[in-house]
Amino acid sequence: MDLFRSEAFAQRVNYLLKEHHAPGVAIALIHNDYIHSSAYGYASLDPLTLCRTDTLFDIASCSKSFTSASIGLLVDDEESFPEVKYDAVMADLLPGDFILPEASLQITLDDVVSHRTGMGR
Repeated sequence: MDLFRSEAFAQRVNYLLKEHHAPGVAIALIHNDYIHSSAYGYASLDPLTLCRTDTLFDIASCSKSFTSASIGLLVDDEESFPEVKYDAVMADLLPGDFILPEASLQITLDDVVSHRTGMGR
C-alpha cells in the first residue's frame, strides 16, 4: 500500500498517461478489507474536468473482456465456487434472476459469454 500512495507511483502514472496520450485514469487497489483509490489526469478535456476516484469511464465493449476474465477466475477457483463451470446452466447459477423465453433452462455460462443465446439486442 505504501508504494501505491507514494509520490513515485503518482509520477509513474502521470508519465504513462502522457506517454500513451490518455487523459486520465482512476485506480483502485483492494487488499483484504482495505480499499484505496486514486485518480490522475482529466475525466474530460472539454470542458477541462479533473479525474476523480468516482469518475465513470465509457469502456464500451471492453466490459465483455472484463466479464469473461472474471468468469474465468471463478471457474478456475473450484474450491470456492464449485458450481461455476462453463457448462453450468445460467438458470441454476442465477435462479429467479436469469429468465429468458423458453430456452433459458438450457443456456449455459459458455453460451452467454460466447453470444450464443439467440437473443438479439
